[in-house]
Amino acid sequence: DKIDELAKLAYPKYDGLVALTPTVKKEYNELGIPDEKIEIIPNGADFAKFAKARSDEQQICEIRRKFGVGDKKLILTTGRYHQKKGFDFIPEIAKKLKADGVDFKWIIAGNGVDGIKSKFPECDDLGIICSSDFTKSEGEAFSLPPASLINLYCAADIYVLPTLIETFGMVLVEAMAAGLPIVTTDAPGVNDVIQEGENGLKAKTENIDDITKTVLKVLNNAELSSQLSEKSLQMAKKVYDWKVVTAKYISFYKKLIKPEK
Repeated sequence: DKIDELAKLAYPKYDGLVALTPTVKKEYNELGIPDEKIEIIPNGADFAKFAKARSDEQQICEIRRKFGVGDKKLILTTGRYHQKKGFDFIPEIAKKLKADGVDFKWIIAGNGVDGIKSKFPECDDLGIICSSDFTKSEGEAFSLPPASLINLYCAADIYVLPTLIETFGMVLVEAMAAGLPIVTTDAPGVNDVIQEGENGLKAKTENIDDITKTVLKVLNNAELSSQLSEKSLQMAKKVYDWKVVTAKYISFYKKLIKPEK
């Protein structure tokens, strides 16, 4: 509550504010901040790093071999383990995919995700791998996400995020930069990043049957998967590449800086 009160008092005093999404801009408006003070600038991803990883067939094969994927479908979910991420739905979704005859490995990568395995001991039988071991390698320059995680994105066949709510959905942008077909939910925050049928498909939030059906729709339709992948790459490069995002910040700063008298 104290932070909310501080925001209400301080934010209107700023000359300019950056909103990650139109939803955040609306929240600024509700604080009485006029449109002319707000610039919508999203977070970004290093498109060049993802492009390099996508083209490294040897690295992709090594990752798939490491996790015993082989010719199976590799489903990927990333992010820290938190109730709002909807990761606890994954074992039930996996059961339904298995019942439908899908041969897959599902990797959940992120901080604290090992807790899923202790909560759902059936993960191993379902082909679910939980790993928090995707950090910066020794000698690697600082990078978000680290190279190991970028490589994992690019080795996957589909990205699934059964989230309940997102502020921005950075992991969705990373999945787009990897050229992955995306299945997520119609949760708040997601709608600012994913356009239905363009760069991903959205199922009903907290609806395991609908999420499963949507995942199957992509896995069983190579043409749809390819279309979603291509649109993701196009949008990642055009809207979310750090070069594009940085240029928007520079332009906004120039607009705010008053010339010296």
